[in-house]
Amino acid sequence: MLLACGAVVAALPPRASGMHALAHPSADVIAQVDRLAPGAIALIESTEADAMARGRPLDSDEIALARGVGVAAPGRVRVVEESALPGHAQPDLAALVRLLGERNPRRWGLTAGYGIVFKSHPPKYLLAHELRHVAQYERLGLKGFARRYITEMLVVGYARAPLETDARKAAAPYRGKP
Repeated sequence: MLLACGAVVAALPPRASGMHALAHPSADVIAQVDRLAPGAIALIESTEADAMARGRPLDSDEIALARGVGVAAPGRVRVVEESALPGHAQPDLAALVRLLGERNPRRWGLTAGYGIVFKSHPPKYLLAHELRHVAQYERLGLKGFARRYITEMLVVGYARAPLETDARKAAAPYRGKP
């Protein structure tokens, strides 16, 4: 949750009831989003700042890929390869971040604004997926992205979340490419 986390799962569109619930979240969901959003935003900001300080810029092929999936400012993107997910002191957030990272124990990516963290060198599909999340951050802003992502995770879950479905769709042409 919180940070756009890419794990390869089948794309499942939200059911009609899920789409209605996303458009009109319950008071309970709104309260949970309000409770989680400040910590999520702080985690996104710190993860992005770390990636900006330590990460490498995209190469020319990756810049073309970024533009192809809708990133407006690919020169701002920084990539870091890590062995572990960023953590967070808030137990709810830490548990959710761990859960998303464990969906694919061998490979995963995590996007925080213009910062992308990978567990290992990513295949083109995963890089395209995470770059699509960068484009989503550009369009929604950090706070807008965080609130929407949290809402989607709470209401329809990872596999059916529209932000994740959109990222999988944008990355689909790159599946199976190194």
